[in-house]
Amino acid sequence: MAASTTAAQTTSKGVKYTRPGLMPFTARTMRTSGFQQFDTEVFPLAAGQINVQKNIPLLQPLAHVGIKWSGRLTVTVSITDSPPEVGLNVFSQIKIFGTHVSLGSETPVQMSGEWAGRLPGLVDRAKGSGIAVMDVTSGGVTTYYVIDDFSKGVFTPTFFAAGGSPYDINVRWIIPTYPMGVLDFNALQYLWDARSWGQTMQMQFQTRDASAVGAFGTTGTKVLSAYGSATGNPSVQVLLDYANLGPKLDASIAKAVLVRTTQGISQFLTAALPVGSRLLLMQNKKTLNVLVKTGTIETGSNNVYASLSDSIIAQTQLLKNASPIRNLVLNDMTDFLSQFREARRHAPGYLVIGCDDGEPANNPHAAIRANEWGAATQFNLASQVVTGAATNLGEALQEYVDGEPVIAQAASSSGAVSASTASTT
Repeated sequence: MAASTTAAQTTSKGVKYTRPGLMPFTARTMRTSGFQQFDTEVFPLAAGQINVQKNIPLLQPLAHVGIKWSGRLTVTVSITDSPPEVGLNVFSQIKIFGTHVSLGSETPVQMSGEWAGRLPGLVDRAKGSGIAVMDVTSGGVTTYYVIDDFSKGVFTPTFFAAGGSPYDINVRWIIPTYPMGVLDFNALQYLWDARSWGQTMQMQFQTRDASAVGAFGTTGTKVLSAYGSATGNPSVQVLLDYANLGPKLDASIAKAVLVRTTQGISQFLTAALPVGSRLLLMQNKKTLNVLVKTGTIETGSNNVYASLSDSIIAQTQLLKNASPIRNLVLNDMTDFLSQFREARRHAPGYLVIGCDDGEPANNPHAAIRANEWGAATQFNLASQVVTGAATNLGEALQEYVDGEPVIAQAASSSGAVSASTASTT
């Protein structure tokens, strides 16, 4: 049944949308275009920054951003302490930002390559074991590594041995614009489109150097070059996958913005701290998930994790001012509950405090509504630092929603059914 358009509406956040007469039942699913080439960049051999020189085109609603890194690693001495997230860690930050028509300047994505690669396996029960995020070719043999392999320590102790050099490597990321693990009907409410963003969205990378693959003594060398070649630079490709909604359906959805952003907490991990010590003052936003990562730094590296550890912090809580939002005591049981409810496997060094967990899919409306608190109310991440050390490294990711997603109306074959997900007043 085709949608029939009536008067335009406006949400409480000032986002305009059109209320249709009836929305097709097929609006509950999302067919996408498949990845289309957007940009190719040269990866610098020294740690630096890549600024994508053209804006992300939003002629259709954008569902997924794909990134592919391709390069060759040549070593003369075996690397005996490869980082636990080698490959994913070539980017110290992936950043996507723009100007929203009603929310102003927004940065929906600001996280490292490790976070971008690991997040699906941490908060989406369907992801992990079968998704090959990296392949490594050595001596004509290609081995594929899935998300869960980064939780098993398969990259140590000697992952890049001199005897297998050179290594040709592809690493892949998919960053959805919507909350992970939700049904398509919910995903439609978070797509990036020109009605909300114009053509203002830009992309930027902070890169690491060869220290991201591991360390060894001063007698050896490790060199990055172009894929399949001893010369040149690795490459970064950016691809875009759009949702084929059609103009009428797209106009009927007032979309919110999902933000994933990380902040460092290393400065609080250098010495022991008592229970309830604040590690981070978070945004007063409608929060879906908070994740904490702790480990130790690779000596001589650009903030590369040499190891991931669950023993640095304990009794981690989310606080409204000084009051716990939930009475969480044991970090391992907090994370175990998240595994049971929404994730798949415990990843060492990562703690998941899930707020949108649900069955059979994550529910983006089951969030901590810190956006409704008073301006003077503080949203805190607090913990106990058990083993403080100058070599400790840590950060926290807050996944939150700006704006209110609204689908005006939906219809099934048996008749019209209301599908509004938030008030429009």
